[in-house]
Amino acid sequence: AARISDPRLATIYDTDYSVESPYIVSEWTPGTHLEDLVLSGLPSPALAAAMIADAADALAIAHQAGRPHLCLSPRSLRWDTGSGLKITGLGIDAALSGASAADPAAADTIALGWMLYALLTGYWPGDEPTALRAAPRHKGRVYTPRQVKAGVPGVLDVITCHALQLEPPG
Repeated sequence: AARISDPRLATIYDTDYSVESPYIVSEWTPGTHLEDLVLSGLPSPALAAAMIADAADALAIAHQAGRPHLCLSPRSLRWDTGSGLKITGLGIDAALSGASAADPAAADTIALGWMLYALLTGYWPGDEPTALRAAPRHKGRVYTPRQVKAGVPGVLDVITCHALQLEPPG
């Protein structure tokens, strides 16, 4: 991950994998975690879409270099009005947790869909715990963003549903 250079990915400056004292020195990332951003109030749908589009572009570069994230969560994305979006934990979080996926691109795409869902609705559709409220469900199926929050543009509802393979429940 230290070899990937993109302004939207937190830079890794130095590493040492010695058994005695391993370390990673990475960029300090300013801004607010997506989780805290959503808890303090939802951004406009246009800003939410722009944030996730930036994250998707950055992850596409990481995937081309053979480095998927695999552990994207609401605390992996930081937003700063001055510097924009930063993704943290690339190459680090998955290594520390032992995460793997048969289809890494699909795993990261679904995680980005969860982020978009949270930014549009204020709810978390994933199963892992976060500070965000769990998305409403019917018979185990997550409601679509437009079913949860009025004013979600149709195109963003479709994109989110496609990424998460959602169909309206019921």
